[in-house]
Amino acid sequence: MAESKDRRLTSRFLVLGLFAFCLAVFSNSAAQRFFSFGTSYTSLVGQPTPVPQQNAARPGREDEPTPIEEGVMTEKQEKHSKIFKGYRDSTGGKRLKDLILNQNEVRVEVPIGDVLAPRGTDLSEYLAAYLKKEVCNSDAIVVGTVTRKSSQLVDDGTFTFTDYEVNPDEVLRNNSKAPVQTGNSITLTRPGGSVNLKGHVIRARDRSYDLLSVGHRYLLFLQFVPETGAYQPIYNSVLEDSFELDNGQMIQVSQKALPFGNSQPRNADSFLGEVRKAVATVCN
Repeated sequence: MAESKDRRLTSRFLVLGLFAFCLAVFSNSAAQRFFSFGTSYTSLVGQPTPVPQQNAARPGREDEPTPIEEGVMTEKQEKHSKIFKGYRDSTGGKRLKDLILNQNEVRVEVPIGDVLAPRGTDLSEYLAAYLKKEVCNSDAIVVGTVTRKSSQLVDDGTFTFTDYEVNPDEVLRNNSKAPVQTGNSITLTRPGGSVNLKGHVIRARDRSYDLLSVGHRYLLFLQFVPETGAYQPIYNSVLEDSFELDNGQMIQVSQKALPFGNSQPRNADSFLGEVRKAVATVCN
């Protein structure tokens, strides 16, 4: 009996140690981007493709392609297009405009890679550590509705990104450098999105930072982009930073390991209460 208890305790300490290791490893942004990739694929419509990872609570959604012209974008988009480095491997270094020459549609998929992280049906014991990490790394935390979006090609043309306009209805943690006000839209720039270039559709997705939908409401942990006054996700391969609120439920936008793991969705009011509590205590 005592020996069995000792084994359980040892197993618990090993898992907790592994979680602490993951938090430490993925605090480095370069490591975050490296480990988030896994095996990507590029598919031409009409050819067999691997089955992409999907979040069972958020079935895959196709976003409306943004009509674009090569080299034509706003000043803000030009700056954002330079943020998203490291996607060249998703197309083998080929530019998307070259892949569509003889195809109607091209899809580029970057799945969530295999990472060292605790997984299971109940990861509630890690919630406090998760919230401390996410809250303290956030410049702002808001609940808001996506009102519109616009997608473009990244700087080297191998992937896409999307600028979302978000109308906040609650600010849980504010940005002291540029305070967010409810009712005033903010721009959130994220990797992935669909564009229509010369009648050809390009769809790109990074499943670690999956697409948002216009008209849907989200809880967002954000980092400030001072060059444009916009925001971006907190890049981490293990910790989720975006959650959809739907019918009283909180659903991870991606299938990252934490905080919910394989147990989705969760009660929205309960999780928001934990976030508010963490904001008020853990970083002060």
